[in-house]
Amino acid sequence: MFDKDLAMLQVGASMMDPNHFLMIVLSRFELFHTFSADLAQQNTLIEEMLHLVIMVVGERYVPGVGQVEPLDEVRREILHQLCIRPMAHSELVKSLPENGNKETGLERVIDSIASFRKPGVTGRGLYELRPEWSRHFDLYFHHYSRADQSKVTGSEPVGLRRVVTGSLPPPRPPPLCPPFASLVNLLQSDVLLALEGAVLQWAGEPSGGGWTESMLQRVLHLVAMALLEEQQQLESSGGDEDVSFTFSSEAPSTSGSVLALLENLQSAPHLEVHKDMITWILKMVGNIKTTRERTYGSSVSVSHGRRPEEDKAERKRKAEMARLRREKVMAQMSEMQKHFINENKELFQQSMEELEAAAATAEHRRVGGAERRQLVTCILCQEEQEVRGHGRAMVLAAFIQRSTVLSKNRKRLDPLFVHPDLSVGVHTASCGHIMHATCWQRYFEAVQQKEQRRQQRLRGHTSYDVENGEFLCPLCECLSNTVIPLLPHALSPNAWGAGLSGTADDVSSDVTSSLRNPFSSGVGEMINTFSMSAYKVGLKVNPNEQDPRVPVLSWSTCAYTMQSIERLLMDEKKPLFGSLPCRQNDCLSSLTRFSSACWTAAPIRTPLTLAPDVSSCVSLCRCPRSGGDKSRAPTLCLVCGCMLCSQSYCCQTEVEGEDVGACTAHTFTCGAGIGLFLRVRESQVLFVAGKTKGCFYPPPYLDDYGETDPGLKRGNPLHLCSERYQKIERLWRQHGIAEVIGHAQEANQTLVAIDWQHL
Repeated sequence: MFDKDLAMLQVGASMMDPNHFLMIVLSRFELFHTFSADLAQQNTLIEEMLHLVIMVVGERYVPGVGQVEPLDEVRREILHQLCIRPMAHSELVKSLPENGNKETGLERVIDSIASFRKPGVTGRGLYELRPEWSRHFDLYFHHYSRADQSKVTGSEPVGLRRVVTGSLPPPRPPPLCPPFASLVNLLQSDVLLALEGAVLQWAGEPSGGGWTESMLQRVLHLVAMALLEEQQQLESSGGDEDVSFTFSSEAPSTSGSVLALLENLQSAPHLEVHKDMITWILKMVGNIKTTRERTYGSSVSVSHGRRPEEDKAERKRKAEMARLRREKVMAQMSEMQKHFINENKELFQQSMEELEAAAATAEHRRVGGAERRQLVTCILCQEEQEVRGHGRAMVLAAFIQRSTVLSKNRKRLDPLFVHPDLSVGVHTASCGHIMHATCWQRYFEAVQQKEQRRQQRLRGHTSYDVENGEFLCPLCECLSNTVIPLLPHALSPNAWGAGLSGTADDVSSDVTSSLRNPFSSGVGEMINTFSMSAYKVGLKVNPNEQDPRVPVLSWSTCAYTMQSIERLLMDEKKPLFGSLPCRQNDCLSSLTRFSSACWTAAPIRTPLTLAPDVSSCVSLCRCPRSGGDKSRAPTLCLVCGCMLCSQSYCCQTEVEGEDVGACTAHTFTCGAGIGLFLRVRESQVLFVAGKTKGCFYPPPYLDDYGETDPGLKRGNPLHLCSERYQKIERLWRQHGIAEVIGHAQEANQTLVAIDWQHL
């Protein structure tokens, strides 16, 4: 409903007889005969009519209608928006009405009713309602839709304002201005009392289907509003003759009245969900009558005033009974447990001996240095398999890519050797999900066949390229292009020593056969598969098993991956082999760091240090090829700091016989096909992998309210968030850019249709 429509209804209701006004409302809703005859009840219309009455009487936060200030209206709007869920600053601005000066007044009241929760590495800053303001919440706020009401009933801010009884009474309304003071008479009019009595009478019949929970809730809300209005007038009046609103006298506890029906409904089992509200209403009636008797010396009965003491004694009695019942049950359980142990003493003794023997055997095996068994489960067939050299091959989904994260000299292009001036290395990452080699082969063949069955016109770019051997992990859909074979644990030195201490004849045949053929054909095939993948990706050549560089490149990718992990963990101040025994940990850590020190003597390549605010970046937006002219789409490489013109003909370059944009061309010279850029005027980060894949990522620049500003539309000053930029840097150093792009394109298919090569 529009605010002006509600204002006109309030004006009309204040100038008319309340019964006459309600009769007109019933007529407009075509409910005139519904309450006077057993006709088919129109539940939805009845609910809407009751809701209209609630709004006409209860909406007083407009200057001139209620005794409020303009900021009180803004404060109430914010309060009810935050009761739905915590909101960002931009969301609140959009939800609030503007005055003639295009202002909402948000900044003047937000700090008094809400607390700001700063954003973390992800997300944005949110405003949360302060708990002390939850008591002003009104479920029938006139700007709420039905969807908003359903969301807010279970939200946390509302739960904070629940009273001890768990009820949700309406908030105390502000006093009405004198011209609208007669609006409250609607609550004690004969017509409304008759409507409320009819609904309560329908609700008292469990088998009756002529009422709804929402209808009864609205009636209880109207009764609670009337009692709050009467209490408020009693507290502010100087004598009995000054109180014109006497709802408790208009609805006495006689047979068939509203209060009498509520007393009957209080014990109804099918209305358990409304019991707290009914109890609150009856207690309120008792308090009002007690106040009248104490203030004016009236002889009004206060039978309901004794209810709090009676309820307190009843609760205490029930709690004592529950405690005695629990003690009795626990004693019975303890007795049954002792009886069961006595009857099965031999079985318990045997179980303890077996556990001790198993523990001793496990300790003997650990000390003796026996070979450790590794049991894994295939994610495709769910079969458990022991990792053995002569067993069925087990593999890990993995992704191999060329990397410049550790590079210092981009002119030297030889990924074979981990040189101090390395330009491009070969990095291997895995999601950790295990499959049988045969299961993986069948899965990959199915992916290939599915791609071939697609119509030619529908074969657009996807998040993975089957022709280059790429696929998605069957479980986590992580981008992969090869598999790593799982090999068994090697025998420890103690085990070798124990074997050599025996006779040579006992062990020579087994050792000789295992050294001669250590792996089955399946495991050997997977070793060859991984080696060929590293060779093909690292050198950008076709597979060739006879090339002597294959084993060298396999070692190179392992060394480069270990050095990348070691350097990352060093910066995070974490040990590389923290799970190993101290002696082996120190030895392996020293060797790893020694090998890494051969080329890490010079400073490691780190991402660009960004300016503290985005305005400084905008001032650098000059095209490098147009004589210093301003760039329309300036893009900053976050690795080397080069300023490029994205989506512009001036900086287009030919790569492998194809015209590509400046960003795509730059990825091949700076990042070996992987690039991360800041699009300055769009205020977004661009991730690119090759010519056909990319995605957008939240920028590291936030405003004072913890929000990004895509396209710089709001115009708020943006400042660098170091935590978010560190997350982008960590993604780059963990070689996770390609994985982020793959997940983004799988989640949002519109990204697939973008021509990333033109950026």
